[in-house]
Amino acid sequence: MASLPKSMSNLRNMRHLHVIDKNGLSRRSPPLSNVGKITSLQALPEFHVKKEKGFELQQLGNLKELKGRLIISGLEDVSDKDEAEKAKLIDKNLSILELVWSDDSNGRNSDFETIQTLQPPQNLEHLTMGGYSANRYPTWLGNESIINVRSINLVQCNFLEVLPSNLRLLKYCKDIELGELKNLKELPDFPPCLERLSIRGCLSLVLICEQELVSNQEVQLNHQLLLEKDYVLSKLASIPDSVRYYQEIMEAERMMFKQIGKLTENELSEELKILDCAQDNASSQIENLLQAWWNFHEERINFIYTRVSVSRKLDLPSSLITLTLAHCNITEMALSDSLGKLCSLQYLNLHGIMSLVTLPSEVTMSQLRRLRVLTIESCWLLRSLGALHKLHLEKLVVNFCPCLEFGNEKHNSPLPSSLQWLRLSGCRFSSGIFCGDFPKLKHVYLEACRSLASLSIDKLTSVTKLQVLNCPDICSLNGLHFLFKLEMLRLTRLPKLNVEDNVQSWHGCIDELHTDNLKMLKIFSSKTSIPPRMLVLELLKVETFRSEDLSVLHSLEGLYFYHSKIKSIPPNFTNLSSLRVISFQYCPNISQLPELPKSVTMIKIIGCPMLKERCQRNGEDWPKIADIHIKVIE
Repeated sequence: MASLPKSMSNLRNMRHLHVIDKNGLSRRSPPLSNVGKITSLQALPEFHVKKEKGFELQQLGNLKELKGRLIISGLEDVSDKDEAEKAKLIDKNLSILELVWSDDSNGRNSDFETIQTLQPPQNLEHLTMGGYSANRYPTWLGNESIINVRSINLVQCNFLEVLPSNLRLLKYCKDIELGELKNLKELPDFPPCLERLSIRGCLSLVLICEQELVSNQEVQLNHQLLLEKDYVLSKLASIPDSVRYYQEIMEAERMMFKQIGKLTENELSEELKILDCAQDNASSQIENLLQAWWNFHEERINFIYTRVSVSRKLDLPSSLITLTLAHCNITEMALSDSLGKLCSLQYLNLHGIMSLVTLPSEVTMSQLRRLRVLTIESCWLLRSLGALHKLHLEKLVVNFCPCLEFGNEKHNSPLPSSLQWLRLSGCRFSSGIFCGDFPKLKHVYLEACRSLASLSIDKLTSVTKLQVLNCPDICSLNGLHFLFKLEMLRLTRLPKLNVEDNVQSWHGCIDELHTDNLKMLKIFSSKTSIPPRMLVLELLKVETFRSEDLSVLHSLEGLYFYHSKIKSIPPNFTNLSSLRVISFQYCPNISQLPELPKSVTMIKIIGCPMLKERCQRNGEDWPKIADIHIKVIE
């Protein structure tokens, strides 16, 4: 719906306007003209400013009873500050206010005049500004006029270089997000009771300590010596399916390099062309892509350590519970200094920080006594997690840090014994990664990692969910038969895994099995093995299989074919008398359904064009599913 009917403005006594989608969920409201006539209105999801009669911002001036949450979008279309002043936001009982401009401008001084006049009420609790395009912040931001604010989100305010230094006066503020402030060069003093801070995509921001500036040439040299070009590029290229990971982060890197180019007056236009061309054909030009990225990265290191003349540390209040740093420039010393003061920190997220080679030492880590969740993603040059094993982590996630290797220590695992949840993808590990005791570890997920041929997992006796996929070096999983508590097992895209040697002695009982190797099913032919209740087949390289492959799964309740290339399946599944659910998802080559047991109560067919056509009411396979209670066909 492009807009609400004009006649709705005649409902003078309407108090609440809510827009619900087909699923019964609230959604953003389409534009409504002359909303100022509905003088009794108390709840309005969103007001759209347009350069049309009936959509002027001053329409809000008549809504004296408006309260709760309000989104004002299209603020770039406000004609002048007089129109903004007539909205009378300061007189309304608003607790949540979102001010949104379009982000396609190149800087508008008029934005400052607009927002300066749109001073929120003093009882405001949550403020969001998005797409603001002036280089000055409103004077009311950070002063006592919004003293009760609980959260501030500034997103895509691309021309702000500094923020109010007196944000520390907002004594009730618990949550601040600074997202994609491309020109921000300096951080404010944060409120003393701040609990959550997110700094994302602040491309011009450099956080560096004074002692690093004094000896910048020496620091830079040491940094480069640690990061031998050939070593780094070889590790980046060695990760399975690395192109997918590159494409997810390369756009953010490209924006970073363009911004640094502007600041250093070195636009590196030729490298940008190479990068763009390589991105379009990443799978065939991976070498060019990485080489262009490395050239940019050298310019970044040079910018951090030689172009910055003033130290800017990350001074954070000790009350902080959650910290997220993404796609910004921070040195290892600056990170260490800031973390060493955060005795209340429980959640730390580092994403796309390419200036990090190692995490802080044991002295710093010992201060993070309450840290429970650590997430590190796309820190390509990270080679050491420092004193990670000293932490009392419950959850560790490391995604695509290809220079990072776990388990080099001879006798000690690099992982904390307190772990309950572990996910490693796009990194490296050796056989010693699980050499310690992990009495609380329940979930282990390993994807797209390089490793030695043998991985010992016999110490993971408390694990209930184990997933190992797309790890091309693994030939054996030693100790799988010791995992008696295992409830879910996923082993897929392991081309060298010797199934017979690894699972023949395993007599566990699992609820759920994911595999792309039909030989896995043979382990359930033993009288001492109990078949799983749910089987997920990801048969990417198998075009057909026999009914005998499933004959041992007599107690199977759920059968799922997922992203499989199989062209034909056994014509009859009626011997699976316990089957309740059968699902085909993204199996485009399956041409017809088998005969199903009467026990099936639910069938899913998603992304299977031939099956979808045959399972319509007049289709050839409709008689096979007509009596099934729940049918999902998309």
